[in-house]
Amino acid sequence: MASRVKIESYAVMPNHVHGILTVHLKLPNANRSGGTMEAATSKRARESGLVSGEPIWQKGYYEHAVRNTKEYVEITNYILQNPARWADEEDNPDRQVSVKPL
Repeated sequence: MASRVKIESYAVMPNHVHGILTVHLKLPNANRSGGTMEAATSKRARESGLVSGEPIWQKGYYEHAVRNTKEYVEITNYILQNPARWADEEDNPDRQVSVKPL
């Protein structure tokens, strides 16, 4: 059986992950109001017994359907360049804040 999910690009950060996934399966209500990818995959994971009642998505999780090649390239570049920006991230506990003289 062919894989139903393809990882297009990703970056594993110290406190989160960025990625583009191509999903080749039909999720019930995935395109209807209230049927987000998050809700549909959570429901399917619970029904299959992969998880019990605990959340499988990080609070504040963001999803976006990539609609065209331009968007795909922009998002891919953001993902691939993200690790280089980690030193300046507010969430980086080792971030060095420089104070500029007035």
